Amino acid sequence: MVVDCFSVHGSEDLEMKDGGQDKIVKKSLKRKRVSVPEYASPEDRESRINELREELNSLFQYFREVSFQKVCFDESSGGGCSSTSMIACFLEESDLPHSKLVEKIYDKLKMREGISLAYVRSTVLSVGQRLMFGIANADADVLEDNSEACLWCWETRDLKLIPKIQRGGLSIRRTCRKKIRERIAAVSAMISSLQMPKSCQNYRTDLVKASEKIGKVLNQADIRLLVENMVQKNGTDMDEKGAKLKEKELIKGLERNKREVEKEKKKMGRELQKEKIRSALLKCLDLQSETIDQEVKTEWEVNVINM
Repeated sequence: MVVDCFSVHGSEDLEMKDGGQDKIVKKSLKRKRVSVPEYASPEDRESRINELREELNSLFQYFREVSFQKVCFDESSGGGCSSTSMIACFLEESDLPHSKLVEKIYDKLKMREGISLAYVRSTVLSVGQRLMFGIANADADVLEDNSEACLWCWETRDLKLIPKIQRGGLSIRRTCRKKIRERIAAVSAMISSLQMPKSCQNYRTDLVKASEKIGKVLNQADIRLLVENMVQKNGTDMDEKGAKLKEKELIKGLERNKREVEKEKKKMGRELQKEKIRSALLKCLDLQSETIDQEVKTEWEVNVINM
């Protein structure tokens, strides 16, 4: 049984006069409702702990579902990308330990000029970071730990290294993972507080803090709704960008066609001008030929008379 220990709320009405007319402004002063759950029996506490563990398992599954979607990099078209950008794409959203990740990336890039194992190792650490999204473990080796409960994930420090077309979806997945981590932390804290003996001095204080924390962060259903809305907004933005790009392409196409028509007109004009010049030259040559023939004929007649 869960008992609501106390709650505080209140309201008051304030009257204000403005310009001789009475205006009643009702202002509700509400304090946040504070609920401290107390579990009357060990069975109630154990039941609540089991519910929270089931929620943790569901959050872990959701995290893996999100992480299954990764940045896609077309290796065949990587010729125009820098080695740093390619390494950033290969490490993004990977859950591998540092040593295995380095080997995997090196196998993909070793045929490129200037790529060595040492270069890949140092670049991975400079452009990426390995983050924990699961149950916190202060003793875990950040680079090499491989425990499933930690939910490790590599992220690129600078999103500009990721192809622009994939940044929108990647940002949504990053937000989702962050919200999942917040919920896992809150649920874990609640489990820890419930597992404390009631005789412990900090039992009630820790329980209140854990209850407040779990009430503030989004649960899985809310996270899914948030992601859905973000995906829709991202799709709308992409549609708008696509429409603008299409508009620009159409304008460029029209301008290109116009330039082609102008070039064709100029070409036809030049051909016509050449034809006119050619005709004039031929006519001139014909006239010259007739003049020459007439001069030759006159000279022949004079020679005949003189005979």
